[in-house]
Amino acid sequence: MMFFPALPQVLRSTTKTTRLGMGTHGRWVLLASSRWFPWLLLSSLLSAAPAIAMPPSPFVLDFEGLDDRELIGDFYNNGPGGNGENFGYDFGITFSDNALTLKDADAGGSSGNFGGETTPDNILFFQSGPAAVMNVANGFRDGFSLFYSAISLPGKVNIYDDLEGKGSLLSSFDLPLTPDNGAPDPTGRFSPFLPAGTAFQGTARSVVFEGAARRIGFDNVTLGAATPLRGFTADYAFYQPEEPESVPESSSGWMLLGLACGGAWLGRRRWG
Repeated sequence: MMFFPALPQVLRSTTKTTRLGMGTHGRWVLLASSRWFPWLLLSSLLSAAPAIAMPPSPFVLDFEGLDDRELIGDFYNNGPGGNGENFGYDFGITFSDNALTLKDADAGGSSGNFGGETTPDNILFFQSGPAAVMNVANGFRDGFSLFYSAISLPGKVNIYDDLEGKGSLLSSFDLPLTPDNGAPDPTGRFSPFLPAGTAFQGTARSVVFEGAARRIGFDNVTLGAATPLRGFTADYAFYQPEEPESVPESSSGWMLLGLACGGAWLGRRRWG
């Protein structure tokens, strides 16, 4: 059911008047005096409002900026990590409460028995349960990928179109065992980190990282690409959404305002 007519329908209703000698100007005045005009004006303004866009694609989460063994939490959701002191970026991304960062022991971490991480010195791991969950409120498309190390038990990644690992499964990929105590860092057993990823159709809103707790680590989680990005990429890894730009004033905006005022005045003369 329509609560107000579409603009072309109202304009068509003025065709007869126009043929009787009323020009374009008169047609607009008639439209402004219509009882539907306030609804049409509101509809036009709402349709001109900018849509909320997804972050640029691809972009990377490298987990730097958090402390050793700190809950990631809202660090990528314009809030702090679990320690309450390290504030991250406004990506609209949150992590389950078992997802932490771990710092390489070579860089001063307390128990980071890994090496060759893609972006030193932090990685993502989970300390309990069968999986960690990443939620992406605005969603992302095209692909998902990462670097990982799993020396004793394999893992798996599942990508869903709803939050919290719910909805339809868009894609998944296995994480086979990786070398133990390999190059390029022989002082860390979980080394090296290998790439893995997948492309998919649709919009993903959550990713489930499966594996054995404290037996698998992830780095350079890449949203929007089936191949993970390596190293620091300023345009992606530290993307900050810009503040929405205000709609510039224009002659059409002033015209709509004038029509609104004129319509109200004509309406008072006609129905007052």
